[in-house]
Amino acid sequence: MISGLLGPLPSRNTGRYGIRSVIGLLVVLAVVGFGIGEVIVGQRADTILAAARHRAEVILQNRADLIRAWLPRWLDATAPLRGNPMIRVFAATATSQGLGSSVDPDLIADLQGVLDDFASRRVEVAAAYMLDADGRAFLASSHGPHLDETLRRQAQDVTGTGTPRIGALRASEDGLVYDVFMPVFPDQATSPAAAARPVATLMLMIRAGAGLAEALAPGRTLEADENLVLLQALPGGGSVAANAKAENLNPLAPAILASASQFGIATLQGRERYLLSEPVPQTAWQLLYDIDAASVRGDIVATRLVVSLLILAALGCVGAGVLVVWWRQSLHNSLALAEQYRDFAARLEAQHQLLNSINDTIAEEITVVDANRRIVYANTAFAEHVDRDPRGCTGEAIHHLLTPELARRFAEWDARVLKGESMVGQLYEDREGATPRWLAISKVPFTGADGTASGVVTLVRDVTEAQIVRERQRQTMEDTIRVLSRSVAAADPYLANHADRLRELAVEIAREMGCTAAEIDTIGTAASLSQIGKIFLPRELIRKETRLTPDQRQKLNAHIDLALEAVRGIAFELPVPQTLEQIHERLDGSGYPRGRSGAEITRLGRILAVADVFAARTAPRSYREAISSEKMLEIFREHPEKYDLEVVDVLARIAPKTAGVEEPGVV
Repeated sequence: MISGLLGPLPSRNTGRYGIRSVIGLLVVLAVVGFGIGEVIVGQRADTILAAARHRAEVILQNRADLIRAWLPRWLDATAPLRGNPMIRVFAATATSQGLGSSVDPDLIADLQGVLDDFASRRVEVAAAYMLDADGRAFLASSHGPHLDETLRRQAQDVTGTGTPRIGALRASEDGLVYDVFMPVFPDQATSPAAAARPVATLMLMIRAGAGLAEALAPGRTLEADENLVLLQALPGGGSVAANAKAENLNPLAPAILASASQFGIATLQGRERYLLSEPVPQTAWQLLYDIDAASVRGDIVATRLVVSLLILAALGCVGAGVLVVWWRQSLHNSLALAEQYRDFAARLEAQHQLLNSINDTIAEEITVVDANRRIVYANTAFAEHVDRDPRGCTGEAIHHLLTPELARRFAEWDARVLKGESMVGQLYEDREGATPRWLAISKVPFTGADGTASGVVTLVRDVTEAQIVRERQRQTMEDTIRVLSRSVAAADPYLANHADRLRELAVEIAREMGCTAAEIDTIGTAASLSQIGKIFLPRELIRKETRLTPDQRQKLNAHIDLALEAVRGIAFELPVPQTLEQIHERLDGSGYPRGRSGAEITRLGRILAVADVFAARTAPRSYREAISSEKMLEIFREHPEKYDLEVVDVLARIAPKTAGVEEPGVV
């Protein structure tokens, strides 16, 4: 394109093809060399990732063994307590007969002391309980919190099955804790089956801090850039994680779990990390291992660097020879090339003058500002408008040359354009100048060689005359619509002012529902045109003073299509015909003329439908009296399948409290 404007560009012609052949060979060698290098790097990367995954698996297995040992550890620690004959006999009695007044208070105090002594000797034990078959505590260590239903059900399961278990991690006043449930068997039994059936469950509430620190904290095989957390599934879906500090349970994104299943990459705390998870056997937990991706990729990067340096060294040797040849060839035509550049510069300056003369002759105001909103270029039209010389505008802050409100708008628009947006044909009415005028303003980013926006190009076109013509056309269209609406009123006395009343209601509802200005104009125009189709129906049908027969009703329903045909030639800028077409449609599809339903009916169509029925039923007709606003709103609410109740609620707030007479039997 540049050569088309400025002629042929300067070119270096060596006059020989040897240099081109050498350069071509160099390119081929570079492509082949880097291709082989990528294969080598790829194989090395696979080896490094496989080794990293193997290391992660070994760490997870070792740490999982530590967590899996929690249950056997507590089984061993509580064996003397659960095997205490006094406790076993007392548990059997409490489970079978309950604790009545016959129980020796001293015995209970002794057993309470045994439980307190066990809990106090172990820092990790926050509380201990002895629970019967129904999950009720008949012994508890001092200061033990009340048990909720979930814990009772777990105790019932252990008492019923005889299988010890570890409960879920949970937050408590003692930080994160987990619960261990262990069966207590009877001291004396009448049969082997009875001896194998637990009479109670010993529950320990264990502070998880020490166990989590041992299993998850760095040290031993876990390096500083590696991390472990314990995952726990939530009943409703999702997971939470506990760290070595046992501070709290943090939600974990599902995408992280998906990546962890295959030693994949995910972003944690703003950094990319490789993840791998493994379940902890005999528990409901999983261990999640993560390592800094940059650490894993370090050897890959080093391999790539070494391979690239070797390839570049080889290419450098070849390139040195090429440079010698190129230098000798280029020296021969340097003078000719310099002459070509002088000619090119002259043509470039001529084209610059041509572009400036074009910009200076057009009526549109053109400016280019930098990122600090200082003018780097302004054409004659802009300079004349601000009463400056074009060269005098350069370097000036553009807001100093604009009216205050326009300067504020320019600042907002320029900020958006510098972020990459574009703005085309933004209409703005400038009332602050000597003469009010309408402006069509377009702004696009001025991008540098790197593609980033370094400034803003603005084109301002004065469209005041066109806007005045457009406003006159709009006024003419509204006058035409008003004349057509009054023609309908003349054809049917009962329809007098119906369109005006419908327009007033529909516009007010639309405004209350937060519709845009364009939507409000659309629904207002559609309401004004809602009755013009009846001009084309037989007068005796419109003026009939009794109820219409089904055949007559069908003919009357054609007035919407007749109205659409009548306005077909009007160039609406808004979707007025589409909105008018939906005035008699109903949500259940029982309306006309197209039988639309549900989402097929727009919000404006729903508003128009409710307002039309309300305006018609609360005004007298030839075959019935008017009904009150309250009764009409009640009818709407009885038929939510036909009318949008959101529209009805808005109507209820704004509807006039008319004193219409309710006609008996009207539904």
